[in-house]
Amino acid sequence: MQDNVKELIRSFPQQVVEAIKASKISIEEADKIENIVLTGMGGSAVAGNILLDVIGLRIPFVVNKGYDLPAFVNSKSLVIAVSYSGNTEETLNAFQSARRKNAKVIAITSNGKLAELAHKYEIPLVRMPRKLVPRFTVVYQLFAILHFLHNSGFIKLKKQDIEESVKMLKKNYSATAEEMAKKLRDKIILIYTSPKMKGTGLYWKQAFNENAKIFALNSTFPELNHNEIETYSKEKPNFHVIILRDENENIRINKRIALMKGIIKNAKIQISDVVVKGDSALAKVCSAFTLGATVSCELAEMLDVDAFKTELLDKFKIDLG
Repeated sequence: MQDNVKELIRSFPQQVVEAIKASKISIEEADKIENIVLTGMGGSAVAGNILLDVIGLRIPFVVNKGYDLPAFVNSKSLVIAVSYSGNTEETLNAFQSARRKNAKVIAITSNGKLAELAHKYEIPLVRMPRKLVPRFTVVYQLFAILHFLHNSGFIKLKKQDIEESVKMLKKNYSATAEEMAKKLRDKIILIYTSPKMKGTGLYWKQAFNENAKIFALNSTFPELNHNEIETYSKEKPNFHVIILRDENENIRINKRIALMKGIIKNAKIQISDVVVKGDSALAKVCSAFTLGATVSCELAEMLDVDAFKTELLDKFKIDLG
């Protein structure tokens, strides 16, 4: 793995500290909020998906990806606009829509138009560090959002959960990641998650796509048992399935996983079974998140691709105008 990528992964624990310092913002009359929408794209939205693995709110929390906000957004909604660059056109459009709908809005960005608009309209802003790679700031985003929700009274963020999470982020996953990456080389990757790891599985998929430049798809139990199961009627030796699950999963989910593993093996497909352990849901996703980042970068190095560059994505944005 390139040294600079290693350094970014090693920065995850420090990102927690910096995010908590930077996210001292809150909103008034939070008890009147009826729903929360996090709007963003790619690496600037996946923290919201991971958040859904961690917390249970008394009100709906929706991750929105696109130009338009859900029709239900109104003056009793809270919209969290996230764009690392601050110039993501879909997010800027959704941000302006939130203002027109009189929703409460906060912004999370490093700079750009979003920061400019936040200052102009006196909207609470969490400023992320500049000159980083968006998908390597997901830890920062996650803890900034969690701390904001805590400050506003939506959740109670426990000190011991933060401490355990930092401990997980500090762990060295290189040996495990290297072993897994060797199995994934030249394979199409299918990431199957238990419901408790749904958002984290999406991050793994995106990390493989952007860092290693390989095909990866993700699905979740039990839904995949109602459709995707039928694709295993034929052998697919060029596939590799990663099963990402919580150690304390629902007994019926565990039975589904066990049965599915037998079906997958019959199709001559290798399986990597990743069981995530920890005392808190937050620590578990931090452990799984760090492993996923490390595996994708180990694989990028094996394939001799630059984990930092996203040339097609960058060109597409230029062509789009």
